[in-house]
Amino acid sequence: MAEKNSTTRTWQIDTIDELKAFRNDVNGGTSYKGWTITLGADIDLNNETWTPIGNLTNNFQGTFDGGEFTISNLKVDTTSAYAGFFGYLDSAVVKDLTFENVDISGGNYTGTVAGYTTAANGTCQISGVTVTGTVTVTGGAAVGGIIGGGDAALNDVTVNATGEGSLITGKSGDVGGIAGLVKNDGKTYSDEGSQFSGISSNIDVKGEGDGINSVGGIFGSVGDGVEVNGITSEGGAVTSANVSPENQNAIGGITGVYGSEVVFTDVDISEKNDNYFVGIFNGSGSAVVTIDSENPIEVNEGNANFSNIVLTAPQLEVAEGVELTIGENASV
Repeated sequence: MAEKNSTTRTWQIDTIDELKAFRNDVNGGTSYKGWTITLGADIDLNNETWTPIGNLTNNFQGTFDGGEFTISNLKVDTTSAYAGFFGYLDSAVVKDLTFENVDISGGNYTGTVAGYTTAANGTCQISGVTVTGTVTVTGGAAVGGIIGGGDAALNDVTVNATGEGSLITGKSGDVGGIAGLVKNDGKTYSDEGSQFSGISSNIDVKGEGDGINSVGGIFGSVGDGVEVNGITSEGGAVTSANVSPENQNAIGGITGVYGSEVVFTDVDISEKNDNYFVGIFNGSGSAVVTIDSENPIEVNEGNANFSNIVLTAPQLEVAEGVELTIGENASV
């Protein structure tokens, strides 16, 4: 076993057995707060059913440095909440890691990297992480390709699904290619300048069940005050089964629903998304966006305040009663 150094608070993990030992420590109550856990080699989980690292009671609070290595063939099969490689992250860092071939089934809060994230005791950040190969993630509410939900910073994260049948599926709303639900943590990230930046996904996303909405190519739902700098949605279809026409506006190529004082910058949406750029403008949202789409952009509810917006879409459709403000530098 690689040396676990309590003096330097470091542990290099090179094998599946060491990774399981780390997992069992966390689930047994060791948070590893202040520690750096470093991956020292590629690890194949061999599609053996994986028990997530951390839960609501005992969660990981340290740094997990993937070292640019790959964890392959991750399989999670549970009906419980907080499903993923990590189940629950509290003020932790996960960085520089690739997941290849993912098959995850869980309850509420289900994602590849983590089911749930919180910055309750500091900052929580996922950066430099890619999910690729055949990717299937299925859960209840708050389901995503990177995280199910929470207020972690997401920087330079990518879902690049290359395998046939790749799909993110949620059965109770808040379903996204990257995250089902994201929230503003109120923290400062000096290196990145934004809590959310460099985000890309090409995976299909589906809300499955009666009346399911808040389904998006990137995010299912975005909370108040979130700022996102740099989004690419590359061709993933966004659908929702059995949704009544009046709720179709909560399905979007980028996000299904977003709250007030939300800012999107440097946005690129591919023409394959056959729904909307965003769904419900829930409150006085603001956006700075560039959109490359062959489909109309629809604003169905609330107030939309756009500044510096460039639309390369056929038209902007605004529902009756929507208060729309176009900034002076806009090109619509």
